[in-house]
Amino acid sequence: MSLTVAEILELPVADNFTLVAGRGGLARTVEHVNLLDYEYDAQVPPGESPDGIFDQKSIVVTSMLFAKDREDMIPGVIRQLYVDGVSAIAIIQAFFKSLPREVIAFAESKNLPIILVSSEKTYSENVVIGLTKAIESSENLVQMEEKINFILQHKVSSATRLATAGEIISSFRAPYQFFYLVSKHPRNTYEFQHRIQSLRNRKIDGWEILPYQFGILVCAMGMDEKAVKEKLLELGLQTDRYLIGISSGSYETDKIANEIREAVYAQRYAVKNGMQQCRFGDMGIWQMILPNRDNVWMRNYCNSILRKLKDANCELGLEIYETIRAYVANDCDIKKTAENMSIHVNTVRYRIKKSQEILNLEGKDMEYQQAIWFAFQYKAGVENYFEAF
Repeated sequence: MSLTVAEILELPVADNFTLVAGRGGLARTVEHVNLLDYEYDAQVPPGESPDGIFDQKSIVVTSMLFAKDREDMIPGVIRQLYVDGVSAIAIIQAFFKSLPREVIAFAESKNLPIILVSSEKTYSENVVIGLTKAIESSENLVQMEEKINFILQHKVSSATRLATAGEIISSFRAPYQFFYLVSKHPRNTYEFQHRIQSLRNRKIDGWEILPYQFGILVCAMGMDEKAVKEKLLELGLQTDRYLIGISSGSYETDKIANEIREAVYAQRYAVKNGMQQCRFGDMGIWQMILPNRDNVWMRNYCNSILRKLKDANCELGLEIYETIRAYVANDCDIKKTAENMSIHVNTVRYRIKKSQEILNLEGKDMEYQQAIWFAFQYKAGVENYFEAF
């Protein structure tokens, strides 16, 4: 995993960092931290092709000691680092308080971020250590999220899924329940990861906090919902600042994937419906629609209904599709549909009758309403929720 240059500038270790060039490259990713010391003290590098001395996607930290008495070397070294594919350069202001205009102009033209670091009580090695720890912490949390995604894969065996769960959840056992909390006020990557790490450092038996899609995934084992919420408050997680999804809870450890999905689905449902929190069991028919968004039979059935209604618009020159969509949105109330569309109720009745003929559901009012309601709700789920697991 990596941090962007912009995120690095927000780290505590960067409180005396000043970006002086290359603002257009703040989205560059940083996966490594390299220290430039005496590598170029003998001669100016050609800057024509990578020399392999420094990692690509790295932030190179240097005091420019090698150029202490040779300022003319700096432009060539900066060009070489750019050719090497580094993401940013952090220069300790021990020997140079500013950089040649040529260097600033080059960095701006290449969107190569150059950062000046105040030399007061600052050592290159300390900057390297601080940045490295931040990146390593980010990598650890991302690896956890990757393992969660692995657990959620449908083709993973039960034994492998449980083994992976054991790697990220201490003493995983039943009964258990998942709570998924997403802040109403999004944090940047570092703030989020720092928050997660701080929470994880407070070890609690029967309790695990994991990162997932910029949300906090809590696995509570052997606790009822009231106890979980009390524990959240103890940890400083004020529930009114989050949108929360709650799984059904299970006594079977091999159901962990379903439990995680339930918590995330419930949280997404809460977001879309303006709710503070939602339990998966309170989602009504969406308990079936959301988990089956990618089911080929369901998709084909719903798409077939919608396609036939859309085709009728072209063939008959009528707003049949729009009318039936409004009819569903108004709980299959003909009068409300007419009012909302500003058309006569008989026009709505006629279009409903035509749509029943198109779908071969004449005289089957209940099946017709079920079919169109499900098709349009499924479409809304596909468009408005999130990628299925």
